Amino acid sequence: MSGGFSLIKPEGVESASKLLILILSLIGAGTVSLSGGIKVTSAVIIIACVINLIMGRKNVKIGNKKINDNTIKLIISVMCVYFVLIFFSSVIISLIENIAMSKILFEVCCAISLSSFTTGIILKLNAISKIILILLMLAGRVGIIYFIFNICDRQKTTIDEEVEEMEVIVG
Repeated sequence: MSGGFSLIKPEGVESASKLLILILSLIGAGTVSLSGGIKVTSAVIIIACVINLIMGRKNVKIGNKKINDNTIKLIISVMCVYFVLIFFSSVIISLIENIAMSKILFEVCCAISLSSFTTGIILKLNAISKIILILLMLAGRVGIIYFIFNICDRQKTTIDEEVEEMEVIVG
């Protein structure tokens, strides 16, 4: 957490550095930290999933421990929701504002990840765009899981119905 103070001005940073800043801020910090992002543990588990898939292993293992399938599903769901929020927010703001999409995408990613970086376009945005960024910051602070599951008031089921497995061609 930077407390809103930044030692780097993103306007003067090269594109590759901005991309690295975005990736690191979207990952965030540790599980119990106050920062936004998908969290370091989630990123490590996704990387482990890819490595285990390449190695041809059925189970995802880190060290000698197997990662629960429900945990993997939850992490993938959170990442998908995260990126869908980023995509739709960026598109909506770009339809409202006459600003380069790269600057909008940077602002949206920094808002949802609570990284406090800005390109300085916030002062030029209209009220609707600012409200979208505020909601993204709220979602990033409260947490995507809480934001979706508890606000949407999902029904908890305890019984899984038996269904036939389906083979899907991927790739």
